[in-house]
Amino acid sequence: MRIKFNKFERVAGIFVLAAFIGAITATAGIAIQKGWFASKLEYKVVLPSAEGIHSGTMVQIAGLRAGSVKNVDLVSANEVLVTFEVFEKFKNRIRKDSELQVVRPFVIGEKVFEITIGSE
Repeated sequence: MRIKFNKFERVAGIFVLAAFIGAITATAGIAIQKGWFASKLEYKVVLPSAEGIHSGTMVQIAGLRAGSVKNVDLVSANEVLVTFEVFEKFKNRIRKDSELQVVRPFVIGEKVFEITIGSE
């Protein structure tokens, strides 16, 4: 038994197929732009306090989004281990004398990790 579609059903099917392909393409484009598939390097730092820091906190280098905080663990009463990831394209900018600061860029808003670029 063969099913025949009329003209309107064919047009509707093509429209639904095009919308589905467009949604998949847009999702993939956004994922690439957000860096979901970019390779990352993991760093760890011990801080005296993790006030305002949580998983997902943004990491910046020279004002550019360079990664995010992956995990926050309490080690002792005054030590917090923070694990964060930085995109591999920024690995040359993090050097031995680079410093990490926890700052709030605006009066209202979330804190961020700001990493200074070290000397060559």
